[in-house]
Amino acid sequence: MSGDKKLLIFTSWQAGDDIDLSPESNLWYVQRYGNYFGQVTHIFLAGKRTEKVVTKGNMSYVSVGTGRNKLDLLLAPIRLYNFAKQYRPSAYLTVEQVWLFWLVLLIKPLLRAKVYLIPITYPAAMYEITKKSLTGVLPIWLEKDLISLSYRVADKVITSTNLGGYVEWIAANAVLRQKMVVVDTLPESIPAEAFFDALRRAQKEQRTPSGDERFNSIYVGRLHREKSVDHLLRMMAVLKQKNAPVR
Repeated sequence: MSGDKKLLIFTSWQAGDDIDLSPESNLWYVQRYGNYFGQVTHIFLAGKRTEKVVTKGNMSYVSVGTGRNKLDLLLAPIRLYNFAKQYRPSAYLTVEQVWLFWLVLLIKPLLRAKVYLIPITYPAAMYEITKKSLTGVLPIWLEKDLISLSYRVADKVITSTNLGGYVEWIAANAVLRQKMVVVDTLPESIPAEAFFDALRRAQKEQRTPSGDERFNSIYVGRLHREKSVDHLLRMMAVLKQKNAPVR
């Protein structure tokens, strides 16, 4: 962990109320980065406002929205600038592909911010599957133009080899390819601590399987390379070798 480094994760949300803005959920998300930075803060620029910054250890979460999407989006660059000016982060990170160009309107020229983008969805695939834009408001053709502009604004685009086809997808884009940083894994793809707690409990309670016991797995999701279903199949083989009961 780099004790003197601060990370600011910023997010906007425009597609409705189905995202969890609770401090508990977002502190869980932030804690994945808390192992690598001395201080990590996740700021939501839209959604319901929190009364104060919620802090747990070296992790913090705050929402500065009003619940009104249009107003929140309009004020997002100012809110992000004001917060970052006081927080003074060492690095800026976002998953925002549509509005990135707008959100960083002030912090890049005035604070000389270097912004790192981690795409966690394929826009083209989502358009094909849902037949809707990511924002749920803009037409797809316009949203594609905004995403292209955001890609040009990002300083680096980070992905990992364990995220399936993301490396191939990013490398196919002429703009993103020049900014791509590939690592072995990302905090987004690391299971939460609750998973490991459950695994430890299961190991304590495990019983020796009988010879004819089957190993079953249920996968819910689309069969796409980004989902790394082939990893799941290989994992089952490893578990079977270790005689771990799997259901």
